[in-house]
Amino acid sequence: MRWVGVRYRGVALPQIMELMRAWLDQNGCQCRMFDFAMSRSGTLIRVEFAREAEAAEFAEAFGGFVSRDRYSVEHLRCMEGNQLSTEGPQNTDPGI
Repeated sequence: MRWVGVRYRGVALPQIMELMRAWLDQNGCQCRMFDFAMSRSGTLIRVEFAREAEAAEFAEAFGGFVSRDRYSVEHLRCMEGNQLSTEGPQNTDPGI
């Protein structure tokens, strides 16, 4: 299983989740789990896929990163400035 994490700051959660659901439907992708965690530093949306290719496509479409782990907001905050900046962007605009 692969997790995709997408971080947003200043983006309305209902709108981005609606865009993500539409993308999943349009691309025939099935996620196993979809959740989010909010903190003062932003929102982390986590989506689990059974297929690695679907996870990679979703991550590319939404500026996220693929991992085998289901990261928490606290874990990502610890990674900021270290490896997170090389794994994927931290979004302020979904660019969709």
